[in-house]
Amino acid sequence: MPVDETVLRWKIDKDIQLYTFYLDVAVKTSVFLMAVTGGIASYAVSNTASPVSSLALGFPAVVNAGFAFLFFRSIVQAKRIAQVHTEACKALGVQEFNLEPLEAVCKIFSSMCAIATVGLLLLMAFQIRGGSSS
Repeated sequence: MPVDETVLRWKIDKDIQLYTFYLDVAVKTSVFLMAVTGGIASYAVSNTASPVSSLALGFPAVVNAGFAFLFFRSIVQAKRIAQVHTEACKALGVQEFNLEPLEAVCKIFSSMCAIATVGLLLLMAFQIRGGSSS
């Protein structure tokens, strides 16, 4: 069954638009998340007089864990977008665009959020432990 060239060109265009949208949202979300995490962490670290203030680290830890999971699950979808785009370009006989950076970004941001989660939980534990022993 022959594939319509117009449909393939439309699909390639939509693949690229989807790719740029996902990449844009991933970077903006990660920057915003790290800004919020840094703000809350700096508040908790600067207010060590009360161990209760260290509980504020729980919120960014949970949010970072959620985004680590979301970015981890997105790795498979990023691979799929790149694969479908490559197949459509081959069927049309045009050079495909490199859509693999989205997969790398998802891996990096997933790791970054996971490390931030562990760091925040450790910081919270050390602050609570340090505050209760004094």
